[in-house]
Amino acid sequence: MTETDISYNLIAGVFIVILTLMPTAGLRVDYMSSRKPYLGWACIAGLIAIARQVPDGFLGLYPESNLIYLGSSSLQFLASIAFLVALWRINSDLSKQEKVVLAVLVTAWIFAALYLVFVGMPQSVTLWYVLSTPTIVATLLIFLQLLRVGVESSTSRVLLLVSSFALLALRAGIPASNSIEMVYLLYFMELLLFPVLLTSLHLSEVQATHEKVKTLLSRRTQSEANVQFILDHSMDIIVAVNSAGLLTSWNKGAEAKFGFTSEQAIGKVHIDDFFYDQYYHRDVEEPREFDARMENVDGENIAVRVRIKTIHESDRSYTIYMLRDLSAIGEINKSHAENEPERTVKEK
Repeated sequence: MTETDISYNLIAGVFIVILTLMPTAGLRVDYMSSRKPYLGWACIAGLIAIARQVPDGFLGLYPESNLIYLGSSSLQFLASIAFLVALWRINSDLSKQEKVVLAVLVTAWIFAALYLVFVGMPQSVTLWYVLSTPTIVATLLIFLQLLRVGVESSTSRVLLLVSSFALLALRAGIPASNSIEMVYLLYFMELLLFPVLLTSLHLSEVQATHEKVKTLLSRRTQSEANVQFILDHSMDIIVAVNSAGLLTSWNKGAEAKFGFTSEQAIGKVHIDDFFYDQYYHRDVEEPREFDARMENVDGENIAVRVRIKTIHESDRSYTIYMLRDLSAIGEINKSHAENEPERTVKEK
């Protein structure tokens, strides 16, 4: 092998390491933020694929070495197994049947490794296929698992299916190749496809997370709209202020009674400005109730019963003011009193 060939293999190996490292790093970030087991297994698959470049680099220098080839093919098999386990762990733990399949594949690979150590490289296409069967079957199971469960995003699912099928076709085609040039071509294509598979899985997790956030925001928006509907149709005047006393919520009853729209009041008006008597807003740990007089935009006095409570959340605190117009209560009571004699006469 010439120095040019060695340089070419070195550059190709470094490129593949970088290409594999990027999705592996992304999967690790996903795992650290969500702690989903399948992402951890996908990271392991990526790290094994990176480690594979070490024997692959020496294989370019010593293509006839059984042990170097065994190291490369073993890491190829282990990376496939780790990725298969990752797919199996997406929705649940490993089942008993899946554990049996893993045991069979690992046992078959051990026999293939023993053959390479004690007999040497196979001399026929049939024997090549026999020794490659564990890796090919593992790749086939990856493809079938993606067909069965898929992922939450259709775009990433298509990419996963296409890349896994292409990887299966390449691994199945390498033993049947007639020329060394074709073997090297298929081999490098196979090396490039595994990072694509990892990238597709990372993309699926990113898109799934995006959809979940979008759904949560949609639900929160709907919930806030429902709460605002209740506030707007409440018989009471309900407003909320932040810790500084500035208005943060302003229902329709407040608009009608005080004459300010939500745009004019929220974030611009202090709750103290509405009280006719001296009043200074402060947080109230326990619910508090008192009578007071307030002013609207026209300077008219309004007798109200005030109920307040401060609510503390993880990242903020705010105070709810529920105001009952006492004059409206008086009118209602007066109306009831006037109608009472009429009902009594009718009953008699």
